[in-house]
Amino acid sequence: MRIIELNQIQYRNYSNIHSRRNFGQTVEYSLLDANNNKKRLFLGMIDDNNNLCAATLILITQISPSVKRADAPNGFLIDYADYELVRIFTDKLKEYLLREKITFLTTNPMFKYKVYNKANKVIVNNSNLLDNLYKLDYQSIGYANDFSKYDVIVDGNDSAFEIYKNFNRNTKRNIRDAQAIGVTLVKGKNEDIDIAYDIFKKKTKNGIEFYKNLLEVYNNKDNKTVHIFIHIPILIINKKNKTYKNIYISISIIKGI
Repeated sequence: MRIIELNQIQYRNYSNIHSRRNFGQTVEYSLLDANNNKKRLFLGMIDDNNNLCAATLILITQISPSVKRADAPNGFLIDYADYELVRIFTDKLKEYLLREKITFLTTNPMFKYKVYNKANKVIVNNSNLLDNLYKLDYQSIGYANDFSKYDVIVDGNDSAFEIYKNFNRNTKRNIRDAQAIGVTLVKGKNEDIDIAYDIFKKKTKNGIEFYKNLLEVYNNKDNKTVHIFIHIPILIINKKNKTYKNIYISISIIKGI
C-alpha cells in the first residue's frame, strides 16, 4: 500500500460516499477563509489494485521556520475498527509527511465513543478504538470544546419520531410550548444569516463573516451532498443518547519530538 495525492474531484467523490464523511473532511472545509494561509493536501492510500482504502484532508501550518504542523480535521476517512488498516495508514502517512518536513500531526477523530440509554447505561462502547490509536503512539493533547469534553450529536439516520421519543420530559414540554405559541422552523436563505447570527452570537467566538463564508463555500454548484448547518456549541440535545468524545490526539512525525 502507498499514499498518493488526490485532486479535489477524486477526494470529493471518495469523501461523499465514505461512512465516516463529516464536515471537517471535505473540500469545502479546506476552502474556508480561516484556512487560506494553510497548505492543503488531499491524500489517499491505495492497495495493490489501486483501490482507495483510506483518505484524509491535511492542512499544514508553518508554526516557526523549523516547525510545521499538519491537521486532519475530524479524523481520517478510514475504518477505525480495522486496526491493521489504521496501523498501515498511520505508518505510510508519517513517511509521506516526513518528506513534506512536517513535525507533528494532530487530529480529532469523530467516532461514537460510548452510547448511553435513558437509564445512563452504556449500550455501545467503542473505547477500544481510542485505545488502538494510543497503541500506535498517538497522544492526547486535550479537549477541543470550550464548553465540555463531549459533543452531543443526533443521529441523522433516526426518524423524527425516534429522535423526539428520546428527548427528556423537559425538552418535549419546551417543544410543545413553542408549538403552542406558533414557533416554527423554516429553511432560511443566505440573506437571513444576519437574523440567525443575532440569535446565537453570544454563544460563539466567530464573527458573522465566518458564517457568511461558510454558507458561500458550502453552497457552491459542485456541492450536492453536504447540507448547510450552523453549529451552536452550547446547544445540547438528548444528552444521554449519543456522545462523541471531543478529544484531540497528536502523533510525532520526527522521532524524539
